[in-house]
Amino acid sequence: MIEPGSIAKTNNWSAKPSQVGWGTHEAMVEAIESALADREFLLGDTFSMADVIFGGTLRFMLRFKMLEGSPAITAYADRLGARPALVRADARNAAVIEEHGLRR
Repeated sequence: MIEPGSIAKTNNWSAKPSQVGWGTHEAMVEAIESALADREFLLGDTFSMADVIFGGTLRFMLRFKMLEGSPAITAYADRLGARPALVRADARNAAVIEEHGLRR
């Protein structure tokens, strides 16, 4: 529930923590940091599909300033961004953007 939790904070929405899936924004960030504590990837030391989905969401949200990056969250996003497959994919995306005259 990180997208709605971050959007709620950005837009100053008020809700009872017990009535929303993320609780409080602070609790949500603490849960993310706890999930990343003492491990390289979300499920341990091995990259998994969970990192593709969850990590992709975090990277998107960090890139567009939808979530402030704590040291743990930023380090995780940096580890994902350094993976060779993602470096290649980012290069291909950049080439398509350039080819079509789109801006990043």
